[in-house]
Amino acid sequence: MRIIYAAGNRIGAGSQLYRFIQNLPKEHVLKTAAYIKSSYSLPHIDWTLDSLHYNVQYKKSKEILGPKTLNVNHNILLSLISDIEQFEPDLIITDDELTVSNIANKLNIKLWYCSPVFLFSGIEWDFKIRYYSKLFYLYNYLWSFPEAEKTFIYSPFGDINFRPQIKYGYNWITPYHVIQQESNYYKNIAILNNPIRKKTLSNIINYVYDTEIVSETEYEKKLYGCNKVLTEGETSFIADAIYNEKNVCCFPSLDDVEGLLNSMLLREYSIGEDLSQVELMENYALEAIEKALSRDYNQNFLNKLGSPLLHEVICPNT
Repeated sequence: MRIIYAAGNRIGAGSQLYRFIQNLPKEHVLKTAAYIKSSYSLPHIDWTLDSLHYNVQYKKSKEILGPKTLNVNHNILLSLISDIEQFEPDLIITDDELTVSNIANKLNIKLWYCSPVFLFSGIEWDFKIRYYSKLFYLYNYLWSFPEAEKTFIYSPFGDINFRPQIKYGYNWITPYHVIQQESNYYKNIAILNNPIRKKTLSNIINYVYDTEIVSETEYEKKLYGCNKVLTEGETSFIADAIYNEKNVCCFPSLDDVEGLLNSMLLREYSIGEDLSQVELMENYALEAIEKALSRDYNQNFLNKLGSPLLHEVICPNT
């Protein structure tokens, strides 16, 4: 099968794409499209989508892809459409990427969505728990996505007790996650991938008792034995924590819908703590993190639904 996977403009989208690449059987031919922000962990991408948004030519893209698309660079759009036509994919998978979704629709190519961002539109929300609801008007574009054959909510919250109620037309899919063997490591671990926030957050976390900032390589080795996981809210690391039954301390950026969605659900299901953009607390930031790490949370939250992984849906006999 010939597949295109397009990742949205979020840091968390990169780790999701990377794990899919690692698990997809090699007999499939895969091409990737991603933004600079969502490709830090990838050695190669076939199309860098940031170029679509330079020198935008208003209305022209809408004449090609329809009124619900974004305004993008006309020449880059035509080039991307031509490249996709030449590749002749059997399937396009997008993670919160509207332009490639509209191209799939225009070219009549089978389209699937697979994204944690569809927690926003795909589950029944109690508005009392939508702590960041005023920020979410920025993501109303999700209603503009064209119709797809399948829409998967890529999230570990499909595998917890009293999981959120899902809407018709959406399906849970199990996120790729690490299951580690026993370890003698008993500290809290923090994993920071956002280069804009990394220095400021590192300066705070370095003073938190019994907590270490780790690289992704170190993180996988120390995950099993650690006490708690500190993360900015990327689904990959939230999933690793949940499936290893670790509580999470989360500090999402206020402009990252993935982190905000995960933080709200961590709080609602007593799996962890939501500290929002903790560095904005200035002198109180260290105290806030230490208090969050001192709290105990629900330790019996897993209730596996048995949803497939993405490559298992593509090739169910593997």
